[in-house]
Amino acid sequence: MTKEIKVLLIFVLIIILPTSLVNASDVFAPLPGDLCAWGNNNFGQLGDSTTMPRWKPVQVHEITSVIAFSGGYSHSLAIRASDSTVWAWGWNERGQLGNGITNPAFLPCEPGSVLISGGFTAVEAGGQGDDFSLALHSNGTVWAWGYNGYGQFGNYTTNDDSVPCSTHVENVIAISAGDRYSLALKSDSTVWGWGYNSQGQLGDKSVNQRLEPVQTKGPGGAGYLTGVTAIATGMHHSLALKDDGTVWGWGNNSYGQLGEDKGCGNMSTTPCSTWISDVIAIDAGAYHSIALKSDGTVWSWGYNAFGQMGNNTVDGTNYVPCSTWIENVTAIAAGCRSMHSLAIESGAKAGEIVWAWGLNNGGQLGDNKLSGGYSLVPVQTNDFVDATAIAAGGEYSIAVGVIPPLAVELLSFDATGEEWCVNVSWVTAAEWDNARWIISRSTDRDTGYTEIVSVLPKGCNSNYSHLDTLVIPQTTYYYKLGDVGIDGKTTWHGPVSATPYSKRYYLSLSQSYPNPFNTLTTIKFEVPGKRIGYISQHSKPIPVFLRIYDIAARTVKTLVRDSLLPGSHIVEWDGKDSKGDKVPPGIYFSYLEVNRTTKVKKLILIK
Repeated sequence: MTKEIKVLLIFVLIIILPTSLVNASDVFAPLPGDLCAWGNNNFGQLGDSTTMPRWKPVQVHEITSVIAFSGGYSHSLAIRASDSTVWAWGWNERGQLGNGITNPAFLPCEPGSVLISGGFTAVEAGGQGDDFSLALHSNGTVWAWGYNGYGQFGNYTTNDDSVPCSTHVENVIAISAGDRYSLALKSDSTVWGWGYNSQGQLGDKSVNQRLEPVQTKGPGGAGYLTGVTAIATGMHHSLALKDDGTVWGWGNNSYGQLGEDKGCGNMSTTPCSTWISDVIAIDAGAYHSIALKSDGTVWSWGYNAFGQMGNNTVDGTNYVPCSTWIENVTAIAAGCRSMHSLAIESGAKAGEIVWAWGLNNGGQLGDNKLSGGYSLVPVQTNDFVDATAIAAGGEYSIAVGVIPPLAVELLSFDATGEEWCVNVSWVTAAEWDNARWIISRSTDRDTGYTEIVSVLPKGCNSNYSHLDTLVIPQTTYYYKLGDVGIDGKTTWHGPVSATPYSKRYYLSLSQSYPNPFNTLTTIKFEVPGKRIGYISQHSKPIPVFLRIYDIAARTVKTLVRDSLLPGSHIVEWDGKDSKGDKVPPGIYFSYLEVNRTTKVKKLILIK
């Protein structure tokens, strides 16, 4: 086993090798490649300074070289290689970023001062919307911050904290964060847990909430579980890998995620043996489990409503491990809130590549599409090679590897609902091999997209916009942007959404601006009625008169004498009469007449 693979197993998947196989150079060695992410990004959990969803990998900003990282439901953590400090980004309502505030961060930020000294070796982001974070220090202590309503900090309290605080456990070599509970693996190969325990996920032969660490019992409650080399947590179930290659599970088993063919019932408060052996790595999704065997094959069991087994089935539940359609694998990943799985295949033509399968509602598979919402078989993550480490968040994924140079680099892609139209806009930083842009629209986020316009490229550092007027107010539309390369391949971005609106206008005449004025003033008025369509082709024009009068009620100039459609209108007056001569300074009046109803405003012309 190479050093890189050992590092990946130790830090990303919370899979710990026996201490005799770990040395100091492994612990602090940076993972080769850049930290990248893809999938849902509604709270900035991808760390690319935006909240745009990404259907293929993008590089995390501000921090690149790392020794460990983790994805939670909507926030992410990493340990910077240069100084072993913890960095966090994404959702922060519970203080899970550890920076003392509760504002979201779209770029990595450093948690509280207690972590500035560095020396951290592993991180775990956990929770079900109520998020919290864990970090493991090289001295064997564990630190926690964020939500603590069920005692998942392990410090005898249920008080939340937006800065890191110490957990009452020592000699720890691995950590894992589940839904409101935590697990730790100690140097003596024993497992300890604390926090939420309604399904027996702490393995202490009870369903009692624990505010302090308790040791996981042995099978049937006899003695304690020993010889453990790795741990993993799902939503409400826990896994352990022993030094003999066997896997043990406890907690919720409603979907067979313990992998022992119903022998433990719907839940178990003590470890049960999973029907699999020769395992070298494990991880747990929300309701499914995954294992890597020594022969490079991947096995999964548990919930399978979205293809989490990766074997072209969608049968809801698998109570025993089944083989996933992928080989030559060196690393695997799932996450506490994930309904998808990841794997790194070694020896591929493009170097180590990432494969993904399961739910894809946020683009977490990274194949540049939503795959109909999920994929029953592994699909390759696009434009990502030489992968060395992977982790699965709730609806997104994180990995260390290389993004090949892009033909197109997109800075932003947005859609804004306006009156009877949607303004679709995008900005590029690079356009080297782009033949054209295309915009597709649908009223369904996942399916039914139709191309509505094709746009020629302008070149690097360009701004684009398209006004979509063939829309209906109060209907939400989804847009995808495709950049078509000179090779004919289309790369999709988005979707983004917007809802156009309609409004009723009322007769009004605004005060001109500026006023007083000496050369030019702007007059804004509204024609009453309701527009139907962007250009109001189905609306009835209304006769409108806008005149300028002097103080003696004499007509100076008629600015508008036309039939106008309902809506806002703007005209300018340059201080000249109908003959084009400059009128003397003084008081004048703008006089609007529509359907025999009038509005008047005073204007002052000065030298």
